[in-house]
Amino acid sequence: MGTPICIRRCVDPFLDEVAVLWHLRAIVQNAAPLCRSHAKALQCLQKNPSCDTHKMFKTASSTVEKMCGERAPLFEKMRPCLEKNGDSAAQICDAKCHGRANLTAFLNHPAIIRAAKTGGDIVTVSNHIGGLCGVLKKSEAEVWKPRRANAAARVAWRCVAV
Repeated sequence: MGTPICIRRCVDPFLDEVAVLWHLRAIVQNAAPLCRSHAKALQCLQKNPSCDTHKMFKTASSTVEKMCGERAPLFEKMRPCLEKNGDSAAQICDAKCHGRANLTAFLNHPAIIRAAKTGGDIVTVSNHIGGLCGVLKKSEAEVWKPRRANAAARVAWRCVAV
């Protein structure tokens, strides 16, 4: 949908792994394939530097890069707790903050679809991304409230205590 073929060739396998995570089930078990496909996408884009000249994919997926890279030892240390509690925490967070629904609404907005079909329009995206960013800020604030505040935070604290 408006994305150059050279980018799609590199990024589509990664997006397939993201789609698996979309259901918020077996998140921890699906982390390794996500990390592998992310690394392959970055390598592919590096081999084709004229394809993603602004390194938009690297920027947009920097949290995945951090999780799979510098934070991988912490992820592995917390794996048993996350396997037990991670899916429910993600589901509770999504139920409270509606992250998936807001992302879907953003991607299906007629102006965003038009911008994608015409090769992108940063102004249009900027004009419509506010609600999505607000959800992310709300989500982060909800998760980091004190322990007693909500179930997602309790799960996060349980995992940290492991």
